[in-house]
Amino acid sequence: TALHIVSRGPWKPSYSVRFRIEQGNEKHCFDVNRSSRSGWLRLVRPIIGPDRYLLTLHLDVIDHFLRKNLISRTIAFVDVNLAENAY
Repeated sequence: TALHIVSRGPWKPSYSVRFRIEQGNEKHCFDVNRSSRSGWLRLVRPIIGPDRYLLTLHLDVIDHFLRKNLISRTIAFVDVNLAENAY
C-alpha cells in the first residue's frame, strides 16, 4: 500500500510540486511517484525485519512564473517499524 500525499491550497498554473525523500532511504527501498499535485510514497524493494526506517519527506511547491520561488515546504516524517517478517 502506498502513502498518498496531496498538495492543497490556492493553486496557479505556474506552480509545480516536487517530492523527495530527504533522509532515511539509504537502502533504496522506497521511492516517490508523483502527478501534478500529489505523490505516493511506495515500497519498491522487499524489506525484512526486524528493522526500522524513519523517512523524512519534503513536498515543495514552486512558482515558475516568479523565477522558481519556493512557495511552501511541507515536511512529513514516516516511521516504518518492522517485526521479524518480510514485506
